[in-house]
Amino acid sequence: MIVSHDLTVIAMIVNASVIVKAVMALLALLSMLSWTYIFMKLFAIRRTRAQADAFERGPLHRGWDRRSHERLDVRLTPVASRGRWSRREPFGQPRPATRPPADGPVAAVTRARLRPRKAATFWRAVPPVSADLNATPGLLLALGIGEAPIGLQGTFSLWRSPADLTEFAHRRAPHRDAVRRTPREAWYAEELFARFAVLSVRGSFAGRTVDA
Repeated sequence: MIVSHDLTVIAMIVNASVIVKAVMALLALLSMLSWTYIFMKLFAIRRTRAQADAFERGPLHRGWDRRSHERLDVRLTPVASRGRWSRREPFGQPRPATRPPADGPVAAVTRARLRPRKAATFWRAVPPVSADLNATPGLLLALGIGEAPIGLQGTFSLWRSPADLTEFAHRRAPHRDAVRRTPREAWYAEELFARFAVLSVRGSFAGRTVDA
């Protein structure tokens, strides 16, 4: 056995025994399969309140509760969606009649599968957009969606009004310029952008109550 005083994660992995490496690889695989299963279940739920309540009472949701010390529930209904997620349209094709009121809170979900050869240029374009996002008036919450560590990128954001979301997405320079670059750079092999009306918000995130 190799004994090392280097306690960095990489060093410990390199110096681990074959059995330990095999166990870590198995755990990593099981973790990926678990997240895949969770999101498949999440987006398989239909958009009715009764079905959402049934899901909340189900074993998967109860398992999350047992493992969690904090919880935020945001109930949504889709009002616009374009693109695909794993070659599917998970939010369907919302009808215009479901558009939110002009002054109501809204949420946005973005998801993209990066082209490997375009990843470096994409990541160089992210910091200005991210910094401007956090400085935009009307933003209530912004999160990354943990689908996979590399190649599959997703975001969820909550906004006080449709006007605030539109201001960031289409009028503020960093994001507007990134959107204009997208066809030219061909960053994405697949992309999806969806907007939702917020039905209710309950709970807290990172120790603070999210008031929508």
